[in-house]
Amino acid sequence: YTDQFNVSLLNFIVSESAKLSVTKYIRSKFIPISNGADFSQISGISPEMKKSFKSKFNIPINHKIASYIGGEHKFDPQFTKAIIDQALVDCPDITFVLAGNLPTFKSPNVVFTGIITNDEANILYTISDVGLTLKNTLNNNFIFNSVPLKFIQYAAAKKPIVSFPIKWSVDNAFKNITHIESENITMWMGVINMRVHEFKWNTELDTTWKKYDWQNIAQNIYNQIKINS
Repeated sequence: YTDQFNVSLLNFIVSESAKLSVTKYIRSKFIPISNGADFSQISGISPEMKKSFKSKFNIPINHKIASYIGGEHKFDPQFTKAIIDQALVDCPDITFVLAGNLPTFKSPNVVFTGIITNDEANILYTISDVGLTLKNTLNNNFIFNSVPLKFIQYAAAKKPIVSFPIKWSVDNAFKNITHIESENITMWMGVINMRVHEFKWNTELDTTWKKYDWQNIAQNIYNQIKINS
């Protein structure tokens, strides 16, 4: 691998932290360019598509939506059920829509969609009022140090996120992401309720997140190739 990287003219890598890790062992030049999302595809979701998605999964039309999209490795069923039970008391106008291959349980304010397509996930980003992570991964070194693509996709839909700390989002201090270290259910519900009902996207956030738009990422890669050719 070291020989291959030395032969190539350009080496792109997904983050600055990944660069620091890799260059401990491989003495080659790497250009960090983050992963991203197709902002135009997500912003192009029509009202008809949103209505059809809600109808398919029996999501109440007038409810606020708190969603989780992902796998079981970032999903704590006991913690999630405790939040959903508390929401029945504190925030009866919120429905939780949980998408992915997840363990399920019954509650009048939760919808499990199962595994959904990428196109359906894009719709769920746009109809959500807040995106959630639902497991504390501080003791999982790989996940804690990852760049969660879902965070970028929620941002492409101009949505807030409530999450356990993830190093990348903590370091960047994104203003649409609220990090909660505690597993205190009352605290989580207070923040979720506030973000669902009071959050407003602004142009500063557009500027913050634009570098994660695949259109801009592609342009950046093209520019680097042109400069180095």
